[in-house]
Amino acid sequence: MAKSIKVVEQTKTTSQHTYNILAIGASAWSEQQLLDTIQSIKNIAKSSDTLKLIYDQAVEGSAIPKQQLMTSAQVVEESFLQKPILVIQLTHPDWQTDLAQWVKVKNPKTGPKAQVLAYIDPKGRYQSSQASMTLSKEVIKNYFGHQGITYGEMEQSIHPLITNSDLVKELILIDRPDGINFSKPGLTQRFSSFYNDHFLKPLSLYKNKAALPETRNQGLYRFLYSTLIAVGLIYALIGAINVGISSDENRYLGQAEKVYNFYKTFGADTSVNVKSGVDPQYFNGQIFDNVIYTLGKPLGWERNFTFRHIAVSVVGWLAILFAGFIALRMAGYRVALITTLLMLLSPIFMGNVFNNHRDIPLATFTVIGVYSIVRYWDIYPKVSRKYLIYVTLALALSFASRLAGGVLLMALMGFYSLLMILKTGMLHKSFIKDLQSLRPVWLLALAVVVSYFIALLFWPYGLVAPIKHSIEVIKSSGNHPVSLYQIFESKYRLSSSMPDYYVIKYLLITIPLALWLGLALLVYAIFSKKALVERSILWLMLLAFGFPLIYSYFKLGNMYGSWRHFMFTFPFIAITAGLGWHFLVQRIPRLNASLWSIGIPLLALIHPLQYVVRNHPFEYLYYNEIMGGTRGAYGKYEWDYSLNSTKQGAEWLKTYIRKNHPKGTKLVIASNASNELTQYFKGFDDSISMAYTRYYERGSILWDYALFPNMYIHPYQLKNHIFPKADSLHFIKLDGEPLVFLYKRTNRDDYEAMQAITANDANGAVQKFNAFLRHNPRSEWGWFQLAYIYAQSNNWSQAQIYVTESFKHHPEFLPSRALQGLIYLNTNKLKEAQPIFAKLIEDKYDLNNCYKWYGMTFESEKNYKKALEQYGFALGNGNNQKDTYAKIAFCFRQLGDQTQAAKYEAMSK
Repeated sequence: MAKSIKVVEQTKTTSQHTYNILAIGASAWSEQQLLDTIQSIKNIAKSSDTLKLIYDQAVEGSAIPKQQLMTSAQVVEESFLQKPILVIQLTHPDWQTDLAQWVKVKNPKTGPKAQVLAYIDPKGRYQSSQASMTLSKEVIKNYFGHQGITYGEMEQSIHPLITNSDLVKELILIDRPDGINFSKPGLTQRFSSFYNDHFLKPLSLYKNKAALPETRNQGLYRFLYSTLIAVGLIYALIGAINVGISSDENRYLGQAEKVYNFYKTFGADTSVNVKSGVDPQYFNGQIFDNVIYTLGKPLGWERNFTFRHIAVSVVGWLAILFAGFIALRMAGYRVALITTLLMLLSPIFMGNVFNNHRDIPLATFTVIGVYSIVRYWDIYPKVSRKYLIYVTLALALSFASRLAGGVLLMALMGFYSLLMILKTGMLHKSFIKDLQSLRPVWLLALAVVVSYFIALLFWPYGLVAPIKHSIEVIKSSGNHPVSLYQIFESKYRLSSSMPDYYVIKYLLITIPLALWLGLALLVYAIFSKKALVERSILWLMLLAFGFPLIYSYFKLGNMYGSWRHFMFTFPFIAITAGLGWHFLVQRIPRLNASLWSIGIPLLALIHPLQYVVRNHPFEYLYYNEIMGGTRGAYGKYEWDYSLNSTKQGAEWLKTYIRKNHPKGTKLVIASNASNELTQYFKGFDDSISMAYTRYYERGSILWDYALFPNMYIHPYQLKNHIFPKADSLHFIKLDGEPLVFLYKRTNRDDYEAMQAITANDANGAVQKFNAFLRHNPRSEWGWFQLAYIYAQSNNWSQAQIYVTESFKHHPEFLPSRALQGLIYLNTNKLKEAQPIFAKLIEDKYDLNNCYKWYGMTFESEKNYKKALEQYGFALGNGNNQKDTYAKIAFCFRQLGDQTQAAKYEAMSK
């Protein structure tokens, strides 16, 4: 008898029948665990049996006296052959060998008796089949009676009888007791069973003082996990209701409307594939936005942002749920609980769950796809049609969200499948002689093709030219045409010029330190060979977030908005971190048996928990302990890059306006988030209008109030609190620092000065700007405008005075820097001018006039070749001014190339 086999005798008090349980692969079980298992089987059968535990005499280390074992052995043997009940713990490493050995030694003579299948799923729920089956000798031989038995064969042999099996960890075959009804439960019964299995039973198990501490803890982990999942959904929904509108949502809505019209007109309306602005929205399938728009259309909710946010929060919650499933599959309830805890207390992730319609759905589809591929290979060489469908749907949704996202998920599935091929020895099998064993591979390949064509049906740009447009999109992936100014490492720079480690750095400083500690613990466990988990799944988890980050370092050229475009990596970071904490407590026996096994990672999460309590719904602005919290990142890294805080600013401003202006008062509110403000003020007062303006150009338009989130404000001014204090009305603050600036215009001299400039009244403009600067002396824009007026009249010395004053309040104000270069150029300080123009071009490559001015410095030095190079860059960036052509002609003439000189001279006229 194999060492891992235990036999349990079950005696009914109401009859002479004796039932026995054979526990295969259960040598690690305690007596209490076996009794708990038997009790759960009793509950399924509604039996009133009393039980007595007896070990087989071949089991070593038994606490039961040898004499008792010897006297009961024959009874156990005989009764087992008559009424067999098998308990098979599939998670035990030796169960296959033990079962095969047992079949060989015992040669059970089972007959065609009706039996009921009970099973334990990964959530610890004990279930029963809805039909009976026969365990015959042939079944045993065919499925269990050889050394090469696999989990897949075991599950597949009884799979048709399992309902909602999820991942079966133990299989139990039970003789059907007479008079017991296993009819299919109704909806109410199922709900009651679900509640009992996930909440009442685990809690009851924990409260059972007679149970072993480990058994009790497992019950508590299960209860806490179920509770945390439920609380997580509520948290996500509350955040969705409270959060503001993302700056991208209106663009997503506009594209969704075009997609809707494309299908409504059967492709006649082609505006969906026409580029609008610099951002080709049609490159993304954005299936989630399209579906939400279509579902909301009949209800009039297609532009209801609360409806949209609730929808995305539910989808984001599914990412947490399936990440927990993967953790549960890998190492049990404690890891699933820790993983869920880490995700819910990662504020930047949850902040995106509230309203990120592009990146969160892709993250969810990716984690569902990874879970599905793991489950798909669990029953090899059989094929799970259910998980094949899940794999296909996850791939299709990923492709239809973002083509590159689908390619990544396909690569992850391919990687894991390759590991399974190597693990199962499939490479040694002939493609001709053993087609059945290769069937899972061919079906997966077919699933990839099918999912791609399903995705095309929901992606108009791909539908009209599948191959051509797919290649175009893949080639452009990571090189976004939009270049935005962002604060990174205290510098104000374009997204196209961010350092290669941009994404990795943001991950390090915005994900709670508890996750990085968990990941470090996992790495230690791997290198010390302590990580007792399936290596194939572990490598899949590491690759799922490691490869995209490595790719971002070496391949991506345009990065902005923190790491939101890499949100799909986060569930796998959380899973690996959860495993790390699990391995830590496993190595400390007293900690492993204590509830502090959960308390320690929870203590490590106090920092993000405090942040959430203080600053909801601004979770996505979180920075971790490395940065000294979000306040420590102020002016060093971008805060409100999606302009969510506009909502809180708008709510405050509406209250203020109603207190100080009667309804019907005509007011203009200026903002760089005017689209979002329009939504917040909808239905408030039709007399109030919105005006778009950049923060540093606000003086050139007419407004009464202004609202600006701190995005696009230079870090020097943020850190030194330089803002127009005379017009300052209110701040929405986050951890003590201004998040939203609210202004009330008390002086219009700046606007009137700009009107004077338009009317060519330089003297009037100077007077008005001087008056404005007395009102707001820290206005870099006002000082620049004065300097520019004097520069236009070639009064370079006076211009220098005012541009110097401008630098005091904004040392990197781009217009002032360009003007400083022109002052040096026109006062023949060429060596001083050249580095200024060179740096301007480096900071903002599309400043075509800077190329021309840079070239002029070289022309003045008679370096005509260098001058021509810069003039060429000016033309390439759109500078088609006649004097540029004239300068090019002059340089060619000086170099003796009369043909080219004549050509450009003609173009200058």
